[in-house]
Amino acid sequence: TANPKRSYEIENGVLGFPQDSACLREMIEFLISDQPIPPFFNGKRRMELAARAERGEKWGIEEFKHMTSGPRTLDHFVKQHGIEKFSLPSKILQPSRGISTRAILDPGTPDAAYEFAETVSIHIHGATKQHICEHHGGILPEGCYLDRLCRRHGIDPAEFPIGERKTTGTVAKGKVRAAAAE
Repeated sequence: TANPKRSYEIENGVLGFPQDSACLREMIEFLISDQPIPPFFNGKRRMELAARAERGEKWGIEEFKHMTSGPRTLDHFVKQHGIEKFSLPSKILQPSRGISTRAILDPGTPDAAYEFAETVSIHIHGATKQHICEHHGGILPEGCYLDRLCRRHGIDPAEFPIGERKTTGTVAKGKVRAAAAE
């Protein structure tokens, strides 16, 4: 059952679509639009954006709150196309939603807090990566869940520190447009 506090159900950490997917094409068109109006916004917000568009204003998806361009967009378009039956449950792709940055970097927090036997992917949020960069010099705290996960997969996280990345919406849009053109 869906969580009533959440505005989406479909996870977006790992995606796979056929190359000719109408759903994927429509999502990309929406995301790179010069005047995106999220189809899941309520009437008032949609009307305000429509008025801005009518005045000739331009804006990008980066203007909206975190998660507007990811899970909420994916959820909307997947359901609109009736392909939600192909999605996998959270416990497989993203069981750790809601776990704080502090907990994921605390060596005392057990692996079971982040994964189930069926789990194949853990989504690490940008805020966690930014925190590691700002407060730990880009190096994972020794023994924390992410450190243990890396070592379980034969990766020494000290060899791959998290660096500060500045990506603007314009750069991101350019990358999406280039990928869409391929």
